[in-house]
Amino acid sequence: MAALGKLLDWSVARPPLAQVAAHGYVAAYRYVCSDVAEAGLPGKRLAPKERDAILAAGLDIGLHGEDNAGAAQGGYSRGLAQGRQWADYAHGVLRAPTGMTIVAAIDYDTQGVYPRVVQDYLHGVTAGLQGEYVTGVYGSIYVVDGALGQHDAVHGVQTIAWSHSKISTWAHLYQHGGSEFPGTDYNDVFRIPHGTWLQTLGEDMPTANEIAAAVWARGVKNDATGVVQSAADRLVGAQANSSDARDQAAAALRQARANGVSIAQIITTLGDLQLTLSPDDITAIAHAILAALPTDLAAQLVTEMAADLKIELSVAGA
Repeated sequence: MAALGKLLDWSVARPPLAQVAAHGYVAAYRYVCSDVAEAGLPGKRLAPKERDAILAAGLDIGLHGEDNAGAAQGGYSRGLAQGRQWADYAHGVLRAPTGMTIVAAIDYDTQGVYPRVVQDYLHGVTAGLQGEYVTGVYGSIYVVDGALGQHDAVHGVQTIAWSHSKISTWAHLYQHGGSEFPGTDYNDVFRIPHGTWLQTLGEDMPTANEIAAAVWARGVKNDATGVVQSAADRLVGAQANSSDARDQAAAALRQARANGVSIAQIITTLGDLQLTLSPDDITAIAHAILAALPTDLAAQLVTEMAADLKIELSVAGA
């Protein structure tokens, strides 16, 4: 996947924020955690003063949740306790906007699988967040694929570690490792929005689960989550020179939220923006649909999209 931008994450480092912005980074991912002996890292947790400094530097903010690397092995009860703690801190201290993602860290090698204990842990985190914040997941490709594929998380931050040089098609962010700023890691941005301070899902923003459920309701018995995201990513990528492209793509998805929403209706909404949908763009979106669904269901949706848009689609061989 082509990167749409880059961001930094850090725990106890304090890189010069003006220089971070000047180097082209768009956001900082920081921590909500206990910030006591259990974490072992005084200062790991984002504090209000640093929050204000990051935003004042023109950077967005994302939130990681982690006290220790192996917390997920505590299963549901551990996730529930941490989810509550993170939500309380994000709301009560940081005043983080509703709809932000809090990314639960699975920061250990799961040996090439998505373990049941990790799934249970994420279910606990979701319950602990109580609907105010959205569950994301950090981990290897196996964790990201499993958690997003089974709707246990909405956003995925994949680490290069334990991923065997593979990148998940579900990943919103991909963490490479060290950057030019000591004590930080740089990440590629693959999908927008990804639940940050300025890109919240909020009450009016449909989650990946909601989009998939809406398509499911029309008789498509398969997970179509990636289809809508591929369409939005394609438009943002095609309009990379437009400063409003990201906001317009997000607004398009908000406008498309409705019971029984179809892929065609979403594409139509995107097409109504001040973005140019070229024949190549439309064909690329059709190919994304065909790649994401079984052939017979994909053909049904592509046919519907073509009819709604009153166009002919060349998708042979996709």
